[in-house]
Amino acid sequence: MSGEMTNHLESIIQKSQNLSPELQREALDYIEFLSQKREHIAMSEQAQGELIQMRFDWAGALAEQSQTALEVQEEILKKRSQQ
Repeated sequence: MSGEMTNHLESIIQKSQNLSPELQREALDYIEFLSQKREHIAMSEQAQGELIQMRFDWAGALAEQSQTALEVQEEILKKRSQQ
C-alpha cells in the first residue's frame, strides 16, 4: 500500500471507532456500495468494448400465423371475459 492510502485507511479506522455501532454499520454499507459501484463501472466499460451479437433465429417463426396481433388480442379478451 502506498503511504497516502495507508494514511486514508488509518483515518477511516480512527474516525469509525468514534461512531456508534449503528453508524459504523452505515459506514460499512456505504463502503460496500462504493465497491459494488466501482465493479459495476468496470464491467460496463468492459462490455462497451465488446460487440453484442444479435440473434435472429426466431425470424419467420410466426409466418404461419393467420391472425393479426389485434385479432389475437381480441380473442384473448373474449376468452378471459368468458371465464
